[in-house]
Amino acid sequence: MMSLTPRSDIQRSNWPRIIENLPPYWRIRHYFEWFYGRPENPIEREEMWQGSPLSRIGEITAPLLVIYGVNDVRVIKQDSEDVVSELQKLDRPVRYMVFENEGHQVRRWQNRLAMWRAIEDFLAEHLGGRSGGFDFRQLVSHLVAGG
Repeated sequence: MMSLTPRSDIQRSNWPRIIENLPPYWRIRHYFEWFYGRPENPIEREEMWQGSPLSRIGEITAPLLVIYGVNDVRVIKQDSEDVVSELQKLDRPVRYMVFENEGHQVRRWQNRLAMWRAIEDFLAEHLGGRSGGFDFRQLVSHLVAGG
């Protein structure tokens, strides 16, 4: 999940759940547990939760754009959905963009164009300024059609 917010740690919204859902082939769980705690220990789990952005979601007042790739093995979709859902409940401005065929990074050029278009539109809307209003695919379609 990628988010446009001053709090870049929002991409991992629930630390206990992140550690519990690390892919089994990642041999780094002990590093996460050393740094964040062990989810099976109730005291450490509570400390992890208190350090999770989702526990402080009400502090987010700036507009948020959440971009998620369904094939992401680092951040589970539920984390993105929880952030979006909680912000919507608080009536905070949030936009959610999901790519079904991407992972932790948006790599396909068509999706990258769509992502950067969404980012440009989002920034223009919330920071002022302008957005180009079209992407390369639209330009090519226009040129092919003889426009």
